[in-house]
Amino acid sequence: MTRRKFHLEDLDDADFELVVVGICRKILGVGVTSFCAGRDGGRDARFEGKTECFPSSASPIEGRIVVQAKHTINSDAACHDTEFEGIVKKEIPRIKRQLDEKELTHYIMFTNRRKSGGADSRIVNMIRDGAGLQDVWLRGREDIEADLRSYRDIVQEFGVDRPQSAIMFMPDDLRDVIVAFYENRPIIQTSFDSQHDLRPYPGLP
Repeated sequence: MTRRKFHLEDLDDADFELVVVGICRKILGVGVTSFCAGRDGGRDARFEGKTECFPSSASPIEGRIVVQAKHTINSDAACHDTEFEGIVKKEIPRIKRQLDEKELTHYIMFTNRRKSGGADSRIVNMIRDGAGLQDVWLRGREDIEADLRSYRDIVQEFGVDRPQSAIMFMPDDLRDVIVAFYENRPIIQTSFDSQHDLRPYPGLP
C-alpha cells in the first residue's frame, strides 16, 4: 500500500493552525478553543477537561491543555535542527508563565518538521526542565500524517493531500506575455520571429 503524502509545507501558518485545531478536536474533544492570530501569549488552542483519546483511549488525560503549532515551509526541516531548538527556547518563558498562573497543566506542540526519537526526547526534556512542567508532548510530521490518515474530513477540508501549484497563470497573464513578444519583435532574433501575423487574433493589438 502506498503511503499517502500530505503537503503540509504548502499551507500558510494560519491554515496549518486550523489543521492542528481540527486534529485536536478529534483527539482532545470538541471543546477545543482556538485563538486568533496575534500576541496570544504562547497559545494557539486550549482545551479543559478529559480528553477523548489522547495520548490514548485507554489512558486519557485531564486538565488544562495548551496547544501550539509551529509551521515551516521547508519540507526537509527536522525537529533536531538548531533553528527549531531556538524557536522552542523562546516559548519556554511563556509556557512557564502560564504554568505559574495555573492556566495549563499539559502542553502539546505540533510541528510539520520530521521528528526522530532523539529529537523528541531532547525537545520534550528542554521544555520540562525549562518550564518546570511534567506533561509535555511533541507531535511531528509523522504524528500529524497518522492523524490525517484517520480523519479524512480534515484532509478534504484543507486539501493537504493535493500539492499547491507554485505558479498560477490566468488568461490575462498569457495574453500579456504574447503581447510583449509581439511589441518587442524588432529586437528579437529574426529566427525567433513568429511567422504569423498576431493582429487578427481576438483580444490582441
